[in-house]
Amino acid sequence: MGYGSRALSLLHDYFSGKLAPLAEAPAVESATASTTTEVEVSLLKETIAPRTNLPPLLCRLEDRPPETLDYIGVSYGLTLQLYRFWSRLGYVPVYLRQTPNDLTGEHSCIMLRPFTAEHMWLTEYNTDFRKRFLALLSYQFRKFPPALALTLSRSPSSGKGELSLEKMETLFSPHDLKRLELYSRNMADHHLITDLLPALAQIQFSESVLHLSAAQSAILLGLGLQHKTVDDLQKELDLPASQVLGLFNRVIRKFVQVFNSLSEAAVEETLPPAAADRGDMKPVAVGLGRELVGSVVRVARPSLCVSDRERLQMSLRRNRTEESRVAGDGPLLLCSGWSRGGVGGVFGQWGAWHCQCEEPQTEKRP
Repeated sequence: MGYGSRALSLLHDYFSGKLAPLAEAPAVESATASTTTEVEVSLLKETIAPRTNLPPLLCRLEDRPPETLDYIGVSYGLTLQLYRFWSRLGYVPVYLRQTPNDLTGEHSCIMLRPFTAEHMWLTEYNTDFRKRFLALLSYQFRKFPPALALTLSRSPSSGKGELSLEKMETLFSPHDLKRLELYSRNMADHHLITDLLPALAQIQFSESVLHLSAAQSAILLGLGLQHKTVDDLQKELDLPASQVLGLFNRVIRKFVQVFNSLSEAAVEETLPPAAADRGDMKPVAVGLGRELVGSVVRVARPSLCVSDRERLQMSLRRNRTEESRVAGDGPLLLCSGWSRGGVGGVFGQWGAWHCQCEEPQTEKRP
């Protein structure tokens, strides 16, 4: 802590009553200097001589009780270093002059610090200041460096906010969301979404819906609120244009993810409840394999009463009947039937088997 910070810290403690003694000292009559009116003595007739009964230049704090103050303020020419100094001490900006000083070229800034616990009025002043400052960034404050503009745009109690679906649908149409998605996939140029940047920047710096790095926030603020070009940001941030566009593309990807999550959540609310919500799933007593084997056995049980020999004879009779209808008999016949293995595996061993059947030789008569 430097000398200035220490001195202001003691000043705040004094007006807050932290430096007051435990036992109040008796009131001491302050000495006053003997004065004369201007009518009695003029400057030409005044006699220069040591004066008596002058009040002391410094006095003890116990002899001077502090005044009851609601707040303490400061006014100075705005620079990044001075703003950071007063912000560390708890001062909040409430006013910034739009026109710069003719001599110094700086904008006058007023910052306040409250002494009371209830200071909602100061929060409202600061919220109104930030709202106006963001709107004026494309006008009088367009020439502000990215670091200074970004520091002023941040709220003292900034936290991540939430974006509603109604506000998203009000600001962006389905075609706008499609353009953002195309750019996030590197399927379009950044000029295609230039008209959407002011709305995106307002959402981010007023509600803080995304967690962005300092470079990403500066790029979004410069393009969206200060209406600068990529070349301007390249010079001010000392970054190549490709890196500026790469960081900007990551910002758009994060916005697309937020918008998609809002749309998906709205669709999920219209769907019926999931099966898991209706009741807990319980395992069945019989597995799928055993259940299938049991079904196959029940279906095939009537056919198991027939012996293999009868089944073979039935197949041969059926084949002979078919051979009589088809010309060009062949020696190889396909006989389908139940395999000798019986029921096995999961579905049962159904199969087809071939038998070499020779037709009975008939004697040829001359």
